[in-house]
Amino acid sequence: DLTAEPDLDGIMLTWSAVPVDDQDGFVIQRSENREGKIEIAFGVQDMHYKDISAEANVSYEYSVVALDTSKNRSAATTITITAAENRRVEDDH
Repeated sequence: DLTAEPDLDGIMLTWSAVPVDDQDGFVIQRSENREGKIEIAFGVQDMHYKDISAEANVSYEYSVVALDTSKNRSAATTITITAAENRRVEDDH
């Protein structure tokens, strides 16, 4: 199960996984308009991740992949979501 919720700070991803003895975290991948996936986080130990780099009104496809201690990857779980229109933007000033 993978869920995604947009909020003012980005997109919160939450998932569940069957625990295994040699589990060594998760990889979070993102693509825009089904173009090439990029890894935005590697070795995530929790079963949640907030993408604070998501831009307002942009549709993203996220995938979560489990890693084992040999760095083998599971099949991806994928979801598509559009970032919130009212996403807060950091002011550099």
